[in-house]
Amino acid sequence: MIDKIKRMRELIIDAAYAAKHGHMPSALSMVEIMVAYSDVEEENDVLVLSKGHGCLALYSLLVIQGHVPESELFNFGRSGSRLGGHPDRNKLDKIYASTGALGHGFPIAVGAAMARKILKKDGRVFCIIG
Repeated sequence: MIDKIKRMRELIIDAAYAAKHGHMPSALSMVEIMVAYSDVEEENDVLVLSKGHGCLALYSLLVIQGHVPESELFNFGRSGSRLGGHPDRNKLDKIYASTGALGHGFPIAVGAAMARKILKKDGRVFCIIG
């Protein structure tokens, strides 16, 4: 766990430095939450990152999990990159909701949880707000 936390922090800082932008404090503040989520995540679970400006934490986790090549992380924020300044569900299949405007991720997560309950679908919905 400690190694994963340390590696995510390194990736966040290196990617933000390479891009010359990024909300490092927002990303660094949720590294432990992302690691805890990854440790309990099951196949049908989803994560909504309501504080989308902290996307470097999500992207670094996706690198560690093998869903995104590390080299792609260093194209963060560049034109044509799948890894923008906010998560975009149309660019990566591991992103459940496009987020960015503060506050709208939580209602998306509530709606997703209600839909799962109504449809009797397996899986949990996690939401990180900030």
